[in-house]
Amino acid sequence: KPVSSPDVGQIPEGTGGPRARLWCAPGGRRGRGRERLRGAADGCGGWHLGGAHMQGWFVLMVAIVFEIVGTTCMKLSDGFERVGPTIGLIVAYGISFGALTLAIKTVDVGVAYAVWSGLGTAAIAAIGMVMFGEPFSYLRVFWIGVIVAGVVGLQLSSVR
Repeated sequence: KPVSSPDVGQIPEGTGGPRARLWCAPGGRRGRGRERLRGAADGCGGWHLGGAHMQGWFVLMVAIVFEIVGTTCMKLSDGFERVGPTIGLIVAYGISFGALTLAIKTVDVGVAYAVWSGLGTAAIAAIGMVMFGEPFSYLRVFWIGVIVAGVVGLQLSSVR
């Protein structure tokens, strides 16, 4: 009986089709098929949907958010002179590095670091222009776009 999945199509149940790889199912057993297509949590530390490690990417996005928060707090700390933002930057960077460390368990380290630093850099450049009155120019926005395009290109070129 075929199993339908929006990103994989019709796959015979129990085989996982030609693109399927062995994976760890809940409880550590190995298998293929319907649970894999649903994105079942597994004993290997990741959410699998069509072979992608969704949990690693989610944790990477958390790391990026806290990197942005930490860098914003760095600016607000006025060179460590304001206690609240200084504590915020220490906590935010701690969470960010912790999440990045967890993300690279399932996401390639080169891709994860490029996405983390590239998207963080682009976001902080935009925040600097909007929140901190840094100079706005279309050329600056263009280069932010180039950073984001580079991150996307790196990700697309690393798909296996």
